[in-house]
Amino acid sequence: MLLVVNLLNWIMLFMKSTRLNEIQEHKIKSESELIFFIKNRISDRIPNYSLLLGSGCSVTSDIGTGLDLVEQWKKEYFNLVFPDNDYCENKLKEHLSTQTSWYKECNEYSSFFEKIYHLPVQRRKFIQSQVDGKIPSIGYAYLVSLCDKNNKYFDTIYTTNFDDLINDSFYQFGQDRPILCAHDSSVTSLSTHTERPKIIKLHGDYLYDGIKSTNNETVTLDKNTEAKFREFSKDFGLIVLGYAGNDDSVMNCISNLLSEDSEADYFENGIYWCVRKNDKISDKLKVLLNNSDKVFLVEIEGFDEFMAKVNTTVKNDISILNEFNETKKDKIINNFVEDKYNLTKNDTIKKDIASLKKKNTQKDILEYIIDFNSNESLNMSINDSEFKSLLNIDKNIKSEDFANAKSTCLRYLSDDISIDFRKKILDRLISINKLQGPDYELDAIRFSDELIKTDEFESQYLIRKAFLYSDLVKRVDALMEGYDKFNNESFYLNRLSQCIIDIIESKVKSIYTLAQAKEFLEQSLRINPTIKNKANSLLLDVLSLEYKECSNKDSKEKIKEKANKIVTDFKVNNHSIEFFKLKLHSFIDTELTSDSKQMISDLLSVRNFSNSSKKVELEKLIASSLLSLRFKKGGDYKSDFEDVINADEFKESNSVHFLVSRLFYFSYISLNKNLAFELINKIKSMEESSTYYDIITSIFVDIFQSVEDATIYLEFVKNSISLSDYYKELSELLLANGEYKESLANLETAYLRGMKKDEYIIFKSFLFLVSERYSDVIHLVDCTNVDEESADILEINKQFSLKSLGKSIDESKLYEIISKSGKSKSSESYELTSDKWICANIILDKNKQYNRHITDNIEHYPGLYYRYERWPIIKVPDMKKKGLKLAS
Repeated sequence: MLLVVNLLNWIMLFMKSTRLNEIQEHKIKSESELIFFIKNRISDRIPNYSLLLGSGCSVTSDIGTGLDLVEQWKKEYFNLVFPDNDYCENKLKEHLSTQTSWYKECNEYSSFFEKIYHLPVQRRKFIQSQVDGKIPSIGYAYLVSLCDKNNKYFDTIYTTNFDDLINDSFYQFGQDRPILCAHDSSVTSLSTHTERPKIIKLHGDYLYDGIKSTNNETVTLDKNTEAKFREFSKDFGLIVLGYAGNDDSVMNCISNLLSEDSEADYFENGIYWCVRKNDKISDKLKVLLNNSDKVFLVEIEGFDEFMAKVNTTVKNDISILNEFNETKKDKIINNFVEDKYNLTKNDTIKKDIASLKKKNTQKDILEYIIDFNSNESLNMSINDSEFKSLLNIDKNIKSEDFANAKSTCLRYLSDDISIDFRKKILDRLISINKLQGPDYELDAIRFSDELIKTDEFESQYLIRKAFLYSDLVKRVDALMEGYDKFNNESFYLNRLSQCIIDIIESKVKSIYTLAQAKEFLEQSLRINPTIKNKANSLLLDVLSLEYKECSNKDSKEKIKEKANKIVTDFKVNNHSIEFFKLKLHSFIDTELTSDSKQMISDLLSVRNFSNSSKKVELEKLIASSLLSLRFKKGGDYKSDFEDVINADEFKESNSVHFLVSRLFYFSYISLNKNLAFELINKIKSMEESSTYYDIITSIFVDIFQSVEDATIYLEFVKNSISLSDYYKELSELLLANGEYKESLANLETAYLRGMKKDEYIIFKSFLFLVSERYSDVIHLVDCTNVDEESADILEINKQFSLKSLGKSIDESKLYEIISKSGKSKSSESYELTSDKWICANIILDKNKQYNRHITDNIEHYPGLYYRYERWPIIKVPDMKKKGLKLAS
């Protein structure tokens, strides 16, 4: 259990306390009034107020309150006194009141702390164990910003806390090192006129033995500390945050200063005691309010929110981002963007955290260039000036300022530059034109030809040129131009075979055959017969296509035998990543849940004795297998999924692949919204989660109905995914929000940035369908040529549009789709009914069984409810939407 180790904590005197609404109205001031007083200074270097911070300020830094600690200590003490009894609050209360002399109800914290840890060194070590390694919350960043020596709103900060959050914050976020007075002797020489920020620990620091934490120790402040507190109180008012005022030392000192009859005007700018709405006012604070006309209460949301409001008001909405420098630790920023305590309810914090998320994901420019040119053939020597030029070009590319990037590149090409620099400039020009979309395809190819001229025996250059063609046949044509040069390179032969396989799968007419692809792959394996050669997997693709085209049962069995032999021949490598990938190939992997469960078990076993990099690859395969379990036959996939994710090694792992698997299960299968909420808040600030960006954004929208959170997350991972994926996902989020025009605009951008044509056409037809642009759907489908699978989907959208317009539908086409897709429900296993089968039957409206299939599908995989809910064709049956209340 986490705590704020600090005598002066949020523990309220429940039996002797007052609510805020019971205080006289004239003693309560608004946040706006207080911020006005803070802002209205006579000088940029002389603030009006000092700060007194208590334990409540540290809660959002993951240090729990003293109230939590007291509850923990009560149970520990109860077990000591009544070892054979279950904990009973009433029994403990009776024991404390009748049989102890050490217990002080008015200060339970100090009483129990001293009783449980009776030696000072024990108390110090306990405190150290609780505060070590804690990270300052975003409120401390705002506080440091407000202590800027050239624009100072706060200068002196008192704290009753033992933690080091304030001091750490100045080192992490500030330009000026503070003066830290952590024990009584260090405060003597401190001057009010010192320019540097001053931190005074009223009860000491855990690094020193003399911390003040017991009843006797907190009756008074140390002599020097109290004297300095008196001196500073002459010149400044005081703002109190996160401090309940339950101990005597600070409260007596403040009370004495307010009641002294002397020439000194202590707290001339007043004392403003900040409390939260439901906080209870302690008796000690109530006495101060009643006895002094200088003490007021101010209702705030919390420490972080208040500091955010002060900063944005007094600094005219200038973000704290402007004051962060490049040396600040990523760990701090990650802690902010995780937002464990949901501080984004505050608009200022929300805006700054959104900006931090975006900034935090931006790669270092050098890393970007290395990634951009991961191709070894492009990593050649360039001088510093050329390197700097590439940095500027890449910045423009990253910000999608293609015009400037292109003009800069063309200017360099016209100069007399080194061959290595020329290659890099041509590389940029190819990428720029590719990113600008299909209209720039020929320009990209032209620059690719220029790159090939720099080294005609570099196969990578030819392969890159080939993949610039959107036409699959032209892609193979381009690769075949280099066959005589590169037919002894496995990588080249594999890429050539892959392109031919793409043609066959898309059923595009060409002179190229599956037999050619097979021949090239066998040639590749003769050159490199190891398991790492991707030709093994591609050969399984070829055999899978042969199997589909074959009608003879014996021949089909022989094809299967060949495929299995490819895998068994590498059985000696049965712990390698490549071996598992071959076993998971769709043509080898069975459709049985039991086999998938065994595969996951094998992967987990190998993971236990693998190095870190191999572990990550295995975790990816495990997650992939889990996420596809719902499509398997036989057995109870939900139970199998649950067994895996509830295993200790799975639950205790911080692997993003394991975390997302658990998130998926709780979101879409078990529908446990509370656990899903905890997980998504942990995952959303993990940059490596970008692999699953589409799942995470969908869960934000489906489970938590927050397009806004999904959009913030998408911005967070933008630089880790392709531009086409980014704009496609943004288009989907805008569509979910009913912003059809903006959705279409981003879809068009996604297509320009490389989105596959078939995927683009299907999404566009769906967008038109949702926005009831039925005529546009019909026109789009009639003017489009896509592969067979995509054509069936488009035909369904077209027929639904015709029916919606009151026009005749083509029933024969719908029956053909039904015949091809079928409905799968066997006695031994459950398999999802095809969505195409369901939609075609809905449009025909002759087979009412589709309602049962919709319901059965949702029962099998509850996540389908959300997908069906978005589809115009499917009307989800009247069934209770499953799910739990959002976790608080």
